[in-house]
Amino acid sequence: MIYLQILKYVVPFIIGGLLVGYVQQQRLEVCKKDNQVCVTANAENITTITALKAEIDKANKSCEARLKSKDALVKKLKKIDDLKGKKNEKANDNANDISNSTILDELNIMWR
Repeated sequence: MIYLQILKYVVPFIIGGLLVGYVQQQRLEVCKKDNQVCVTANAENITTITALKAEIDKANKSCEARLKSKDALVKKLKKIDDLKGKKNEKANDNANDISNSTILDELNIMWR
């Protein structure tokens, strides 16, 4: 008889402990799934970041090439700007005749 009274109080604790263990196991499974989702998202983010870095490097190289090209063009234009036109040997030649112009020759060379 005493065993039944002891079981009457102990069995609910055992059942409660088993239920708590089951609930905690389910929570652990959910946390594992969430963790896997985060790991996958992190891997995708790393891939995206790497691709963006490569794109930025490519854009920087393109900009550097454009700046070098611009500097070369400015240098050529300054050289042409510093040239003086050829003076006409004949005083009676038309002042607007630019067929013998050094500046025009350099511009033509530059844009070939």
